[in-house]
Parts: sequence; structure tokens; C-alpha cells
Amino acid sequence: MTITSPGLNTGMTTQYLIDGTGNTIIDGSGTITIITYITQGIITIFLPVIRSLSTTTIFPTNPGQPASVVIYTPRQTSYVTRPAGPGGPSGTTIIPGTDVAVTVPVQVITYASRPVTTVTRPAGPNGPSGTTIFPATDAPITSLVEVITYVVRSTITIIYSGSSVFTTTVYPTETDLSVFVSVIDYVTLPIITVIVITYVVSESQPRTTVTWVGSSAYLTTIYPTDVSSNIITNPTATINIINFVTQPITTVMRLASVTGITTVFPTNSTGNIVTDGSGTISIITFIIQPETLITQVASTTSLTTLFPTDSFGSTITDSSKTKTIITFITQSKTLVTQISSTTSLTIL
Repeated sequence: MTITSPGLNTGMTTQYLIDGTGNTIIDGSGTITIITYITQGIITIFLPVIRSLSTTTIFPTNPGQPASVVIYTPRQTSYVTRPAGPGGPSGTTIIPGTDVAVTVPVQVITYASRPVTTVTRPAGPNGPSGTTIFPATDAPITSLVEVITYVVRSTITIIYSGSSVFTTTVYPTETDLSVFVSVIDYVTLPIITVIVITYVVSESQPRTTVTWVGSSAYLTTIYPTDVSSNIITNPTATINIINFVTQPITTVMRLASVTGITTVFPTNSTGNIVTDGSGTISIITFIIQPETLITQVASTTSLTTLFPTDSFGSTITDSSKTKTIITFITQSKTLVTQISSTTSLTIL
């Protein structure tokens, strides 16, 4: 009889029958067994771990079939971040079934909230409102959620004259909230009869031109009137033409003990203010110059002030430099008389 059996090495051996005394039976009554040893093939199988890491070997009953080495190994883990829904942030883990290949990873999914940006826009005719715009579900987690608030603009009312009475509202197209909504009221105005009176003035009527100082330059004419405020058309009455001019202004900065501001108007030789615009108005700003106090020893007590000067030797009066006030004082002395071979005086 021939038997095939797995072994560590290939080879062949023969087993003879023996009797009860241990002697080989040679009378042909028994069966000789010839055993052929062969090396068995091995198949490695990876399966997902169930309880703990382990390895097992399954030997088939047919020595011609390979042995199966089963290795229970943990699955890889895949981390995924997805945008959270209306329910807010959450997380879940998806574990494949035991019949799924071990190369399929375990998925750890984190549902995170997207960043939010708040936008304020002007409301339309329907009034204030608000809305939230979510990005598409397949958009990156960094895509913003827009919270849009529609607010009411300020309103300005304008009255126009028209052929009929009605009101209209004009909404600006700009998104700037500082732009007003215009509510325009069209009204009908009563008809007023205007009487235009033309006064004929003689070209020979005397005229006097006066120049006055004003806030702006312009020209006006004052016609002579009677006690009833009617224009006098008598050729002997004088027409006054007033020419308003702006007077030049200069600003001067001077040093003083206290701060202040004063305006000096130009005057003529009689001391009256010049009003024809020929002079210059001086606005003087009094400022305090910063100062430094220094005490020095001198033979006599005194006080002196050193004002800063520029490169030309002129005193600086704009307070950009510091003036120095020096106080000179006399130092107290003690006289000591000592016996010496010669007379002398020593000051320490």
C-alpha cells in the first residue's frame, strides 16, 4: 500500500509488518506500506481582527492541498471631515463587515460646523428680513456660511410740484446703507399772480460806489426810496453801488505767558478801521514756549532768560525750541583761621 504524507522534506520510506515478537513478517500475509513524504504548499490569508491579534494555521485533510495561514490583522483607519447639517456638529464611525476585505479602512467621520460670515444689506420694499445661505454639500469645509440681514434704510422726504398729487418711493441701487430711500411727494401749488414793476432809471442819475468788506465778493445796488419805500426816479437822487470785497487775512504766532487768540483789524491814519479791503486782518495766536530752569552759583544773585535762535541769530517764536531760565545764586561760605608759617587764603 502506498501513502502520501506531508513532511518537512521530500522522501520515501517503507514500513514492513512485524509479529508479536517484533520480527518482520515474510510469509506474505501482511501488507507493506510505502510512505511518500512531500512538502505542503502554504497560502497566507489576512482577515480583519475580531477579538485580538492572532495567527492560526489550517491543514487540509488532503496532503496535496496547501495549508492556510490565517493572520488576523487590524484595519487601517481613515479620518474624514464633512460639513455638519442643521443638527450641528457630530461624529460617527463606519466599520466594514467581517466579510469585507481587510484593505477596506474603518472610516471615522467628523461633521464640523463651517465658518460663518455675517453680511448686512439694505432691505427692499418688503421690509427687513434675514436669510442664511449654506454652501453645497460637496463644497470644501472652509466654504463660508453666509448669514445675510436685510435692514431698512433711512428715509428722506422730498416735495415736488406737479400736475397731480401722488407719492412715489425711489430705492437706491447702491448697497451702501448710508444712501437714503427717497419718498417723493408730488403736490399741486396754487397759482399766484405776480406783478412785475419795471422802474426806469435815468442814465444821468448820480451814482456813488462804496467798497465794504464782506464774507464773499459780490456787487449790489441800492436805489433811493421815499418814506413809503417806493423807488425815487428823480434824476437828482443818488444810487448807491456797494462793492463787497473779501479782506486778506494773515496768521501770526507770538509767545506769551498765557495762550489766547486775537484779531487785529487794519486802521487808517485817523485810527478808524479800514473797510475797503485795502488792509490785511491779522489773527494773532499767543502760545507758551517750553522752558528749562537752571540754577548756577555766581558772585551775585540774578535771573536771566536765554531765548532760542535760528541759524541767522533770530529769536525762534514758534515754540518749537525751549527757552532757558538761569537763576544765579550765591553760595554760603565758612571762614577758618589756621596757624601757618606764611599768611595765605585758600578757597575750597
